[in-house]
Amino acid sequence: MPDQQVEVVLAIHGGATFGVLTDAAYRERFGTDNPNLPLLRALRKAGVRVTVCGQSLIGRDLPLTAVSEEVEVATSMLTTVAMYQMRGYGVLRF
Repeated sequence: MPDQQVEVVLAIHGGATFGVLTDAAYRERFGTDNPNLPLLRALRKAGVRVTVCGQSLIGRDLPLTAVSEEVEVATSMLTTVAMYQMRGYGVLRF
């Protein structure tokens, strides 16, 4: 299938929420730069829409300023998934 016909949306939530933090926020929590940022940048460059669950941020006491600029903050993972399903997207859980 041609790349132009593939649209991917990644809805990050739960414990994976920490993987979308800026280097500064990640370093403050884990003592090192965020090793996930190169992957997030590559995904965005490839056209993937990367979102993080706003409810997961609240539940982990993470401010919006802690989220990497490569990631969009969504209201919740469930609303993101439901919205895209109604648009005809399939859901892959892993």
